Amino acid sequence: RTGKVRAIGVSNFNAGEINDLVEATGELPEVNQIQYHPWSSAAWHAAVAAWAGQGVVVTAYNSLGGARFSTNDLAGSAVARIARERGVSVNSVLLAWARAKGCAVIPGSSTPAHIAENLQTLEQLTPSEVSR
Repeated sequence: RTGKVRAIGVSNFNAGEINDLVEATGELPEVNQIQYHPWSSAAWHAAVAAWAGQGVVVTAYNSLGGARFSTNDLAGSAVARIARERGVSVNSVLLAWARAKGCAVIPGSSTPAHIAENLQTLEQLTPSEVSR
């Protein structure tokens, strides 16, 4: 406790690992960077909600679903329906969903078109859209 560390950030820590960190240091991390999207497990959804109540910021990577999903795979899904209703891309809906859950998002892209699209995300989803 010499004041050399201002904040602790971790990556891919689950709820048990966060508890272990608190037991060992007496400190919660400021940030936990995890893969997080609507298809994450129920345990991750519960952990994100709990951490929000404790002041731990979750930074979501692969918030577009990662390699296992493509825009074509989501045809007919609630995400695709919301995108159609709003006149925006599926990516925009997914990024807005993560932000509605209180997460910071860091979408990755290597193409200028996708980078521009990611910057034009929806400001927010309605509560009913988030729960779909």
